[in-house]
Amino acid sequence: MTGADCTRPLAPLEIEGQTIRCGFVTVPVDHAVPDGPTLRLAFAFFKAHSTAPARDPVIHLHGGPGGGIVERVAKLSTYFDKLRRSRDIIVFDQRGVDASGETTRCVTTLADNIGDILLSRTGEGPATLDADLTRACIAELTDRGLELEQINSEQNALDVEAVAAAFGAESYNLYGVSYGTKLSLEVMRNDPPGLRAVVLDSVAPSHIALFDNLFVPNYEAVQSIGTLCEADAKCAAAYPDIVGRYWGVVNAMTDAPLQSATGPVTGDAFNSLVEARNSSEGPKGLTTYIPKMVAEFEAGDTTTWDAFQAREIPPQTSGDKIIASATGLSADEVTLAWNAVRAAEQIGLQTEIATRNLQSLEADVDADRTHSALADVFDAALGAAITALPEKQSRLEFASDYLRLAQVSPDASKLDALLVAHFDGDTLEQLQGLVRVMSVADIVDTFARSGTDNAEIQQVIAGEFEQRMYSCQEDMDINSVSGVRASFDQMPEVPALLSEFYVAYLGDYYSKCALFDQHYREGWHDPVHSDVPTLVLAGLSDTQTAVSWARDAASYLSDARTVVLPETGHAALTFSNCAQDLGEAFINAPETALTTTCATDLTPPFLLPDGTMSVETN
Repeated sequence: MTGADCTRPLAPLEIEGQTIRCGFVTVPVDHAVPDGPTLRLAFAFFKAHSTAPARDPVIHLHGGPGGGIVERVAKLSTYFDKLRRSRDIIVFDQRGVDASGETTRCVTTLADNIGDILLSRTGEGPATLDADLTRACIAELTDRGLELEQINSEQNALDVEAVAAAFGAESYNLYGVSYGTKLSLEVMRNDPPGLRAVVLDSVAPSHIALFDNLFVPNYEAVQSIGTLCEADAKCAAAYPDIVGRYWGVVNAMTDAPLQSATGPVTGDAFNSLVEARNSSEGPKGLTTYIPKMVAEFEAGDTTTWDAFQAREIPPQTSGDKIIASATGLSADEVTLAWNAVRAAEQIGLQTEIATRNLQSLEADVDADRTHSALADVFDAALGAAITALPEKQSRLEFASDYLRLAQVSPDASKLDALLVAHFDGDTLEQLQGLVRVMSVADIVDTFARSGTDNAEIQQVIAGEFEQRMYSCQEDMDINSVSGVRASFDQMPEVPALLSEFYVAYLGDYYSKCALFDQHYREGWHDPVHSDVPTLVLAGLSDTQTAVSWARDAASYLSDARTVVLPETGHAALTFSNCAQDLGEAFINAPETALTTTCATDLTPPFLLPDGTMSVETN
């Protein structure tokens, strides 16, 4: 294990070296050859708030595959704050991914195709990783000696045990989200001796053809609206067969969009709005209004849709509205309520001010620590020199070579060679003069900035390619275009236009997967059986992983309890205190019965045709 600086920004109350530390754990490329080549896994360690924490930390396994978590430490501080009351939290980017992707970056491929890639950033070129880039990236990594076949979930699961051992954790817990649940299940399949308890949040098991059934979670999320409405007597009476009617209006508006105050309303637009409930950053409380929208659309009315587009609904809570809604209070009680609300507003305002000040202070301190004044001067001069290059092709050629700096160690001679290749005259003399007086730290800073400058360009390949390294090598034996069509055959209500889009999209995905060598493993698609205590969390609004998948995975686990949460999409812990509280309570006492009433409390009311709510709300 080696230390490294944590990615900025940190959460306001985190102190690097005290409450959080970061670095790398070195693991074998192939755990069957422990003395062979190695790779580094980037980690972040969040210290428990308690001065006497439990000895079994929680290891978080992020989703994907692809798209790491270590570079988003500020959000993690929020999501796992409750678990930190008694336990350390360990997170790491999985092999080949983001901060752990040192060996899987296709820098040469990016540099050779910089023009097309920059066009993709402006929408003038293909927005996805095309076949030529995929093929070139595979060839580049293979030529560099990367054992691409070792980027898989089997090795990933063994990495989890290695990370636990590196931290000296003889006993540990797992909290997996999305692909992290697939990985957690694979760890459970291995049955390591230190595994104490597991939380599976938004479950994606390896025995289900997830790509073929990519639309199933969306379909089930719509079905759940009907289930909730049918369980609510007033909603059921006002909106019978709401799911059938939902798909009816989606199909009708696909053929003939309605006109609204903000433009045409298509079936896809309505379905996309409903699908937005999947994200914790999406619209809150939307389920309440969906049945009424459906009924209005049937009548050619877009009133509720227009109100949502104007952000009039869901209604925004304010201090004045809270006070105005207070009924049955005496004059003194109204005054006390007013004082309490205003005090709460002031606390919120002061907290925001303190947070912004701390973030600004951290940024200033970090800049003083890592950025040099001379590097700032060089950066500004280089930017001006690039802008002054007379031709677009010259700027592209510089961008290509600038990107290649990511492959080499910081060195003044390499920087000088870059300048000589692209500039001349007074511009070259000025830039070389700056390089000559730069210290080693200045040079390191300048190379680091090149990595930051190129980060967005690298993401053109990184995100998709990271996912494909896993799924294309280990999952295509149970996914096929015919499987996609068979899946949609079970959902006849879905508009043909939508189903054909998915067939085409997945057909393209599968064709690019054929560029990879497949390395299928015996037993990988068998359900995981385990007696490790497990909490399974599923969100009714999740359009990425289906509730039925969670229940199916849980059916093979002898000590699992499943909690389905209304008004919750993908990654339940990001949606509510309830999900976080359930995770904390379970990890604290995995053998004890879990109180799950908070999940029921998340059940939404429904807006009735007369404008009242089906259930009184506070």
